[in-house]
This record gives sequence, structure tokens and C-alpha cells, in this order.
Amino acid sequence: MSATLVSSNTTIKVNAALNPSTVTSSTLYTAPANGYAIITLNLIQTAGTTTVFVAGRRVASGAGNFYGVYVGPSQAVSCTIGTGQVDIVGVEFVNTP
Repeated sequence: MSATLVSSNTTIKVNAALNPSTVTSSTLYTAPANGYAIITLNLIQTAGTTTVFVAGRRVASGAGNFYGVYVGPSQAVSCTIGTGQVDIVGVEFVNTP
């Protein structure tokens, strides 16, 4: 019996505004163990340097939009931020037996 790929059509909406005096890094989203996500990053940088990582690898830095970022099973999206905001929007796909 083979597995069937089912799109859960779950929209990921994560908004994070980190205060650099108290928090300089944060995990914003973790993909499910049995799925993945395709996301768009919107980095708004007002001071310092904003960097986004997926599974510990840098995928975006500075201000701007970054499209089609793949987040694999159980991988986390995290960021370090000077002052600003990181928005994530995308679609999560879940593989169910």
C-alpha cells in the first residue's frame, strides 16, 4: 500500500516582531514531521541585521521578500533580528498514509 500525498491547505501565518533588548532570535515555525512547507518571507528591517535560517542554514538576510523557500520535514524557521519584523506566509503539505 502506498502513501497518498494530501494537501492540508493550511495557510501558515506567522508574524513576529522581536524586541532586540529582550529577544534577538526566535523560532517562528516548524514543519510537521510528515510534511513540508513552501513559504514566502517578508523581512522588514529598521535597524541592525535581520537574518532568517531554515534548519540552521541562512536563507535570507537584509530587508525584502524571499519567495519559494522550502521547509522540509521537522525543519525549523528561525531568525535573528536587529529591529523590525519577519512575516511568513505559505502553504503546508502533509503526507498521510
